[in-house]
Amino acid sequence: MIPLGILASDPYLKDPETLAPLRAGYEIHDFGDWQTFDAATLLAKCRSVEVIVTGRQSPKLPPELAAAHPPMLKPAGTLRNTT
Repeated sequence: MIPLGILASDPYLKDPETLAPLRAGYEIHDFGDWQTFDAATLLAKCRSVEVIVTGRQSPKLPPELAAAHPPMLKPAGTLRNTT
């Protein structure tokens, strides 16, 4: 299973029906409490997964991620600024 972190507050990303198809190939980690993370915790959480799903109101991703990961895209949205 591929570890996938959800770093968003969007209600549809909490919906069991929305997540059901992902559960077949991904181990889902809900980081919906990201507002409580300090910078070090946010970086550690992001590094603990291979895929990060962002949404509206997602935090700015730590710049250290850009050096360690390939470009991150937000489907049907924008590339999240990491610097």
